[in-house]
Amino acid sequence: MPATAVFITSPSLTGTTMLSLILGSLPNAFNCGEPAYLFHDKWKNLDVAWKDTRQNFADRSFWSEIQAEGFDDFFPAIHNRTGANLIIDSSNEQWAKFALPQHKILTKSNLLVKDILIWKTPLEQAYSYHKRGRDVLEWFDNRWLTRMELFFANVKDPLIIRYRDVAVESDSILSQICDALNTTYDPEIKKFWLKRQPCLWGNKNVIKELHEAWVTGVHPRGGIIYDDGWKQLPSELKQKIRNRNDINEWTDKLDALSLKP
Repeated sequence: MPATAVFITSPSLTGTTMLSLILGSLPNAFNCGEPAYLFHDKWKNLDVAWKDTRQNFADRSFWSEIQAEGFDDFFPAIHNRTGANLIIDSSNEQWAKFALPQHKILTKSNLLVKDILIWKTPLEQAYSYHKRGRDVLEWFDNRWLTRMELFFANVKDPLIIRYRDVAVESDSILSQICDALNTTYDPEIKKFWLKRQPCLWGNKNVIKELHEAWVTGVHPRGGIIYDDGWKQLPSELKQKIRNRNDINEWTDKLDALSLKP
């Protein structure tokens, strides 16, 4: 079976880092994290990149070699060096600049491609934006809706997964994902912090907790959790979101396409 490049994306702040760590815990997987930044003007200089504490457990010499292989040979270089059957990318903010051109490159290689979209309901998503002080409706317009349109215009046969189901119905959803990736599900991958992964960048809070768990052996929050703080959103904001037909239409589509527990 050829190796598979797995691209995980979302409308931002929806769990891509967490899901990549979970799948990266599979014995035949290698989790890259957000390697797109290796080819980003700001981070090409690894002296600058490694000042970011998220790289504390990454192997700089390994990533330097991969970077030197170049953008077009990124996934084959990972496969040749690690022998991994699943190579996982979660370069969410850089999805259009990394995943889309990589799709075209990979069609000419022996590697397969699988796309995963993880999403939250509008109110769950609103809470993720609101608690970080974002302008919620502006972020829906510029991140949520834009990502949905771009993703479905360019990706065929994706896996669509609701974040809550990963957190609450873990065994059912993760088992189905593993089936789709032609690998065996092991419930131990829910303890994703037990395997050190040389992944790059990612959600700062998730990675901070991960580094703590790698040192102590105990995850500070017990792993993936479902936060229902959206219930406390201002009622006026809730109503504005519920009144958005464009958001509701996408929600209906995502509901229909999502894996069911």
